[in-house]
Amino acid sequence: MFSIFCFEDFIIIHSHCLSFSTAGLCCSTGVAVCIICTVGWIAATAYNRRLLLTYIGFVVLLAIIQTVTGILGLSYKEAAREHVRLDLLHNINRTALVTSQGRVFDLTASWDKLQKSLKCCGVNNASDWHYSRRWPSQQFVPDSCCDPEHFSDVVSMGHCGKVDNSTILYQQGCFEVFADWLYHHVSVMNWISLTLLFVELSSLGIAVSLVNSESFFAGSSGKSRDEYHRCLVELNEMDARDLRVQPMDRIGDARQDPLDNVH
Repeated sequence: MFSIFCFEDFIIIHSHCLSFSTAGLCCSTGVAVCIICTVGWIAATAYNRRLLLTYIGFVVLLAIIQTVTGILGLSYKEAAREHVRLDLLHNINRTALVTSQGRVFDLTASWDKLQKSLKCCGVNNASDWHYSRRWPSQQFVPDSCCDPEHFSDVVSMGHCGKVDNSTILYQQGCFEVFADWLYHHVSVMNWISLTLLFVELSSLGIAVSLVNSESFFAGSSGKSRDEYHRCLVELNEMDARDLRVQPMDRIGDARQDPLDNVH
């Protein structure tokens, strides 16, 4: 599984699973959709039957992948939620993180920004910070855990995390708030994915009907569109010529033909 969750500058990353991150999946899906759309457009304009069949195969594959990932996302929602909680607990005592690409993330600053933004402290509660590596023998918390409502100004909040008074701290843990924020965005992505799935199925129906149409078959058999339309015009002219009355044609009752009276 993967884990890359961002809230402003707060980032928690498993560098060895970066290729399976949400950002990677979104980018890969976007590139795949662009390629598939290009293939479909070329196939339709060039009257290429094989290329259109390839486009149909790509659309079917993409629809299957979206359906399977959507079902798995709903099935493993609670497991993923627990995975987020364990990630937060794993990184709460780390001050920095170095990815496989050599990028360094300051987790201390990230935690401070997260707690100030979400108005929370720790993962489950403030006690998660006790005996941290930053203060291994003390039950301190970061100053970002302090609720500004209990202070007159910013200056008075200095070293407030070292004060033995839990009432001045945020009482809510960050896990629930962060998970709710995360799954709100995931649900939005699910609705967008569902909408795209309906669009893909509609385009699939159009492509299948196009493959089975006589005009596309004629175009894909080697005739250009101009030649095909010219043939249609010629056929219409021939039909009109057959029905047109010629000047020398006689209109009347054939029984009154004077030649019939000649014996």
